[in-house]
Amino acid sequence: MDFPHARRAMTPASRSRLLFIAKEFSFGGGSMLCLRHIERLLPHHDIDLLLAGPVDPAMLAKLPKEVTCFLAPWLQVNPGPDPLRQFDELARAYPFPCFSPERRYQALLGTSLPGSWAACAAFARIPAPTKLLFLIDEALRHQHIWPVAHQTALDAAFLACHRVLSVSHSLSQAMAAFYPPLATVPTEVLRPPIDPPGDPSASPAWPGHRPALLTVSRLCPTKQIGLCLRIHHQLKARGLSFSWHIIGKGPEAASLRAEIEQLGMQDDFFLHGPVRDVRPWMRSCDAFALFSLSEGCPTVLLEALQAGRPVLSTEVHGARELITDGHNGWVVPHDETVIADAVARLMGDAALRESLATHIAQSPSPVDSSADAARLRSWIAAPPPPLPAPEVSILIPACNSAAFIEKAIASALAQDHPSLEVVVLDDASTDATPSLASRWEHDPRFRLVRRPRNLGRTANYRDGLRCQARGTWVLVLDADDTLDDPAFIRLALEAIRRHSGRHIVFAQAGHRVIDLRNPELNVPVLPGFPEPERLCSGPDYLQLVCRTGFFSHLGTLTHRPSALEAGFYTAPISATDSESLLRLALEGEVLVLNTLAGTWVHHGGNASHQVPLEHIAENTRVFRQVLQLARDRGLVLPDSIEADLLCRECRSLQCLFRQSIGKSARRLRDFLFMIRIICQVHPRLLTHGPMLQIAAQILLRLARHRFFPQRPTPASP
Repeated sequence: MDFPHARRAMTPASRSRLLFIAKEFSFGGGSMLCLRHIERLLPHHDIDLLLAGPVDPAMLAKLPKEVTCFLAPWLQVNPGPDPLRQFDELARAYPFPCFSPERRYQALLGTSLPGSWAACAAFARIPAPTKLLFLIDEALRHQHIWPVAHQTALDAAFLACHRVLSVSHSLSQAMAAFYPPLATVPTEVLRPPIDPPGDPSASPAWPGHRPALLTVSRLCPTKQIGLCLRIHHQLKARGLSFSWHIIGKGPEAASLRAEIEQLGMQDDFFLHGPVRDVRPWMRSCDAFALFSLSEGCPTVLLEALQAGRPVLSTEVHGARELITDGHNGWVVPHDETVIADAVARLMGDAALRESLATHIAQSPSPVDSSADAARLRSWIAAPPPPLPAPEVSILIPACNSAAFIEKAIASALAQDHPSLEVVVLDDASTDATPSLASRWEHDPRFRLVRRPRNLGRTANYRDGLRCQARGTWVLVLDADDTLDDPAFIRLALEAIRRHSGRHIVFAQAGHRVIDLRNPELNVPVLPGFPEPERLCSGPDYLQLVCRTGFFSHLGTLTHRPSALEAGFYTAPISATDSESLLRLALEGEVLVLNTLAGTWVHHGGNASHQVPLEHIAENTRVFRQVLQLARDRGLVLPDSIEADLLCRECRSLQCLFRQSIGKSARRLRDFLFMIRIICQVHPRLLTHGPMLQIAAQILLRLARHRFFPQRPTPASP
């Protein structure tokens, strides 16, 4: 088969092969970093490059001819709800050699992946014994507002990653606060590679005999070249004479040229456009400045210091790790007045510039590219051992749960499994929930996560699973429930291990139901078979749930990587737990345990019993939707499952109607609204006896209200 979007290279077949994956390849820091790492690794490895996004032909021309490049414009599509499955389907439709298991890679290297679902999915799905992910910018700062499919692909990439290579310490520390899974992956600092100094005789001719300040930057808002121009104009008005030279291109070029002309700065502030080699410019300027709003670690600062030039930089990631104030330059805050004063001090004092240049010449280089290249090759050769992490995470979502939270935490920490963490996810409670939970902070197994604003039930669940849990297995225990058997998690994991080699996506035990308003109620919810456990296929589990009514969120131990790949807790409905687990069952096998894990407490305020009328249909339909998903995938379902499903839907509607319209119906339109909901779920439910029974009860209630209205009781004199 011919691949029109592949640029082949002829290389010997004896060397190991690497695959670089990038979301784009244009003139920018991420693409230049990718190119430089490829150039340094090419003498030791055969290299492929998969590009999942926009490509600049001029940048592509810079690639060494030995690199095989796969352009995948078909990956620039909007993802569906299951991005990993969608990537697999696209890879089958476009069978590039890099997707074939026969093309064995020693390592995958992901550069600037966050923000591209396709690049993240490719990194997660293409097999390799070592996977390294470069962290070069602040894209993770915004991951919480990305679409769910992008988040799912990002989570999969970090789960597959063996080591993160950050361009600066401060960047990795800051991004871990925005994306906690980053902290669970071994992280090393690898500075951006820079070229050797080059020919010292080559240098540009500066206009006039004034000091020259150089900036190498893309012409875009985050680099603040317009601010540089205004500062230069102010300093010129104060009598300070120097020239400022800008190398780079970008969307602001035309507006900057117009502003230069408007301010009369044509002989002072110069836009040179892109140049092939900036090193001669670095060597011949008097100082270098970069006043960017955001950086991972500015490569141009490294290049300027290597050239022996004093530097000025705003407070961006990596700047403090390269610059010592008063020794080789200054780091200044994002304040126009302070920046202007720093430029005036440096460009107005030749002796100061000479002193700083002397310090730089006597100091070791801030980067050793050959040593860094050797470190990178060593990481490619073997993945690191994983960081110690708990095997199980118990998540306790809570919001204004002061009446229950202490019992929930105590029951979770009472579990006797040795590798365990308990994480309370406080969703901006306004009562004593966080202060009560904080009493356990002395326990090293315990963490309290306090949301600054209310996320809502589904988003709190999802963020807990994605960003807070560290275990391979997760149990979600709502704050009003308890785990009663201290050995439950340990015994559940032992049962899972007895079925080693099977793809168990979750193990589920039963629970006990109690009602705080009716102390005599104590109902066990069990699967209804005689054996201690049963391993079910996805379709068999769906039939079991539909036929028996068995289901237990608090008794479920879920395989976290499988849940993340399936896009867990994404449906914005009350039944998001049921919807997620039913979908996940289709991805593998379910181990159903014939035992009681804990207690579900009915207190009148449970989320499952507070479903608004207009949302009852969508919450009840989740079973039918998952069955349709199973059919769409070609899974064979039992013949009797449709009848079992109708019975399950009937039971669910009965319960929800009794908690809502059964208590509040006053008018005929309430009854008609109930009939509409039943038809939205499935019209055949209207023929079921229990549905007819509850409809008759509501009609009787309406008749009593119409013909025998209750009169208000007169007040006592």
